[in-house]
Amino acid sequence: MSDQLSIERTRWRDSRSIPQVGNDDDVILPFLDWVMLAGLTETTARELRARGQGPRCVRLTDKKLGVTLAEHRRWVKARTEAAT
Repeated sequence: MSDQLSIERTRWRDSRSIPQVGNDDDVILPFLDWVMLAGLTETTARELRARGQGPRCVRLTDKKLGVTLAEHRRWVKARTEAAT
C-alpha cells in the first residue's frame, strides 16, 4: 500500500491535483507537500499560518506539521468565497 501511496503522491505533486482515494478527507499531507498543492511558497504559507489565515494543521511530530485534505478543501473554499 505504501508503494501505491508514493506513486499517487508523485502523480499529484506533478499535476497539483488532489488525489482521489474514495473518502480521502483524513489523508494528511506533510506541510511542504500542502504548500506545493496550494501553489504557495513556503514563506507565504508560513506567514499565512502565523497570521491565523492558513489551514488548521496537524502536529505530526515535535517539528513536523501536516494538513488533511479535508482541511485543505475547507481552506480553499473559504478563500474562494471571500474573494468573490
